[in-house]
Amino acid sequence: MLISFPCARCGGRLEIDAAAMGTRIGCPHCGKPIEVPRVKPGPGATVGGFKIQRLIGAGGMGEVYLARQLSLDRDVALKVFPPDLAEDKERVRRFLNEVHLLARLEHPNIVTAHEAGEDGGVLFMAMAYVNGEPLDRQLERAGPLPEKRALQIVRKIAAALAYAWNEHRLLHRDIKPSNILLDAHGEPKLADLGLSQRADRRPADAAEEEILGTPNYMSPEQVGGGELDCRSDMYSLGATLYHMLTGQLPFQAGSVMETLHKQISETLPDPRVFAPSISDPCVRLLEIMLAKTAGERHATWESLIGDLDRVKARKMPMRRPVAKGASVLLRAKDEASLAEIRRLRVSAA
Repeated sequence: MLISFPCARCGGRLEIDAAAMGTRIGCPHCGKPIEVPRVKPGPGATVGGFKIQRLIGAGGMGEVYLARQLSLDRDVALKVFPPDLAEDKERVRRFLNEVHLLARLEHPNIVTAHEAGEDGGVLFMAMAYVNGEPLDRQLERAGPLPEKRALQIVRKIAAALAYAWNEHRLLHRDIKPSNILLDAHGEPKLADLGLSQRADRRPADAAEEEILGTPNYMSPEQVGGGELDCRSDMYSLGATLYHMLTGQLPFQAGSVMETLHKQISETLPDPRVFAPSISDPCVRLLEIMLAKTAGERHATWESLIGDLDRVKARKMPMRRPVAKGASVLLRAKDEASLAEIRRLRVSAA
């Protein structure tokens, strides 16, 4: 790894091997002795042949930078594992897991992996750079999406998840707006597979694993640490669709534990409370996707995708409706009930 820093004496910029950090060298610009600072990978550094330009994202699995691949002269998204966490074997395992998973996936709506490796003790992964913005940022900036647009995005992400499940038996386990990137043409790309796992992992592996994911979007079985299959990702995609349509973060609370408690014990208001134009077929679909038990949801991704296409055409889903109280979505009984709920919310505000 190459690091870049200014000479403390003359201000001239140096680029040298990170192995020299903490040692004293002569500045090639002014000849004076200087100490090479200990710096983390960041703008100006070159990791594995990728010159870092600026930070574009951060999370528990590392920081993501816009970088230039010097050998091919192209922009990439470079994920760098935090050096101070290199001793955390579980985090390193999950980072390497993401690398191996992405290397096997080829789908137009999944972010592509280019290269991964280690440079000077720094783990990195280079991915296709999506020139756009995360879906959560667009929701913050522009508000809820029209139903047609929301269904278009969800349909494409569902197809990507169907591919990952059918071809590789992979679960994502952390579907949420911030993990859906929209490129310059509005095309959605599923990112951040750091929590993904194969459905055929040994039970012992799963038993040792902490509960991971984002509580607002996690299925009840994921919150409870139960066995997961593709229907858990369907729930998370349903919670994401609810957020897209209403602009409301599902089960919003002040802490992780409060969110988990709400997720288990409370319900989500009918989305038409926030967006009256949402169609009845779409509400019915959300009820099914947000069913409390996996058995009440669609059995396959193909079944869900078929219903997404029907709802886009303003037709009711083919999947039978869930029983009363079987969904975390609290559907209003009729228009009068919906109007009363809206009135109460306005009064409370």
